[in-house]
Amino acid sequence: MSAARIETLRQLGDLVLKQYDEGVAADADVWDFGEAVLEHVRHAAPIPSMDDRASRAERLDIADVRGLVEAFREMGAADWDEELGGVRLQGRSLIAELEEGVRYFDPAQEQWGQFEGYLRLMYLDSTFHRLSVLGAATGARVDPARSVLRHHLRAEDKAAVLRIWASILAELDERTPGHIAKESLLSPSDFFFASGDDEELIGKIVDYVLVYRPRAVVAAHQSGRDAVVNLLPGLASLVTMEPTERLSAAEGRLLRTLAELFRRWGTQDSARFLRALGMESTSAPWFLRSAKREDPSRHPAHGTPATAKWVVPQLTKLLLMAADYVGPASPIERALLQYKLGLEVCLPESRPQPIPGELTLQKQLARFLIERGIYCVGTKFGPSEADLLSQLGGEAFVIEVKLCKRGITPANVENALAQLSVYMGQQQVAARGVLLVYNLTRKPLLAPMSWVHGRYWILPVNLPDCTPSKMKKMLEVREGTGGRLIDTLEVELDPGGGR
Repeated sequence: MSAARIETLRQLGDLVLKQYDEGVAADADVWDFGEAVLEHVRHAAPIPSMDDRASRAERLDIADVRGLVEAFREMGAADWDEELGGVRLQGRSLIAELEEGVRYFDPAQEQWGQFEGYLRLMYLDSTFHRLSVLGAATGARVDPARSVLRHHLRAEDKAAVLRIWASILAELDERTPGHIAKESLLSPSDFFFASGDDEELIGKIVDYVLVYRPRAVVAAHQSGRDAVVNLLPGLASLVTMEPTERLSAAEGRLLRTLAELFRRWGTQDSARFLRALGMESTSAPWFLRSAKREDPSRHPAHGTPATAKWVVPQLTKLLLMAADYVGPASPIERALLQYKLGLEVCLPESRPQPIPGELTLQKQLARFLIERGIYCVGTKFGPSEADLLSQLGGEAFVIEVKLCKRGITPANVENALAQLSVYMGQQQVAARGVLLVYNLTRKPLLAPMSWVHGRYWILPVNLPDCTPSKMKKMLEVREGTGGRLIDTLEVELDPGGGR
C-alpha cells in the first residue's frame, strides 16, 4: 500500500467525519469510506490467512505448557534471582506469572473468549523467555524442561522440525539484523553440522532453545546490547502448535481491531463488509463468530450501534495498522523466506552446478513447498503459462520463477513483473504475486521484505560465484512512486563490498 494512497484515505476520512458532523454526509458515505479502507487492508495484510490461524488457535492444547511450568519448578527456578541488563529477574515471581497464565485456560474461564486465550499464550512465551534467560544466568540444569520439549518435538512431523532448524540458522546468519553471534553460544564446534538423523536434530533444537540461545542473550546483555533477533516461536508456542500457525502480536492487534469494527458496525451489512475483505458472504470468519459470542453485558458500549465519530477513527486506525504490517505471516510466505535463506546461508555449496534451467528450478521449489504441506501446481493462463499457483488460507499466490545467469538489469525485473501481473489478472479471485529471482550474477539484487503495493513480493535469491569484496554494483528495487509499480536504482559498491 503506497504512502500516497494511505494519506489520501486518511484525508477522505477526515472529510467524511467533518461533513457528517455538519449534516452533509450520511451513513452511506461512512460505508463508502469503510469499504475503500477494507479493500486496501486486504491487499496490505493476508486477512483470510490470519483469520484461518485465529480459528485454529481455538483448539489449543496446553498440556505440555503445564508440563514446562512443572519442569522449571523442578529445576529450582523459584530460587533464581539475578540482575540482568539493569533489571532484576526473580524466578519466584516469574513462576507465579506462568501459573496465573496457565489458569486462564481452565474450562471455567472459557467465557473470556478463545482468541483472547491465544494472546495470553504470547504472554506465556514472554515469561518463559525471561525465565530461560534467568536460568542461563544462574547456570541452572535444564534436564526436566529438556524432556518435555523433546517429547513434544518427537510428535511433530519432520517438516515442522526442519522449519524450526531453518529459523535457528537464520538467527545466526550474519546478514540478519541483530543476529546471534555463534561464538556467544559456547556450543560444541560440530553443533551446526546436522547429519539428517531426526533424533539428533531434535536434540540440537532442544539444546539451542533451552541452553545456547538463553546463554547468548545473557552475553548480549553483558556486552551492552539491548536485544537480539528472535525468529523462533516462544516455548509455549513451540509446545502447542506448529510455528507456521502462529500469529504475531501485530497480527493479533489487527484482527482484534477488525473484530471490534465488525461487532459494532459491520453487522449492519455483514455481506458488504466481508466482500470488501475478499471473503465470501457465506463464510464464517473468526471475527464474525467472535461478535456472536461476545456478551454485551461485559462491554456495554459494544452492544450499542457505533456512530460515525467512532467508526471513522477506527477505520483509520485499521488502515495504519495494515500499512505497518510486515510479513511474512502465511505459511507460504514463511516457507519462501526459509527457502531463500537456506540457499544463501549454504553458499557456495548451494550454487547449482551445472546451472539448471528455469523449469528445473521451478520443480525444486514446488517440491520444497509440497514437502511443507503447501500444495502448488504449474498453471496455464490461455496461451501463457505461469510457473506455480498455490491457494492457501483463502488466498491465491502466483509464483513466477526467473533465472538470471549473466546479468540483471532494471528492465529484467520490470518485464518479469509485467508478465506476473498478467497472470495475476487472469485469476478468478484476487491474487498476490511472487517474483522469485535466482540471481547467479555478481550484482546482488536487493528488494523490500514486504509486499509492494500490497500485491507483489520480489524475492531475490542471490547466489554469486564470488565473495562480496569482488562485487562492484548492486541493483536495488523499491516500491514505486508517482504511479509506477517499482523504482530501481543501480548502486556502485566500494572495493570492500559496501556502498
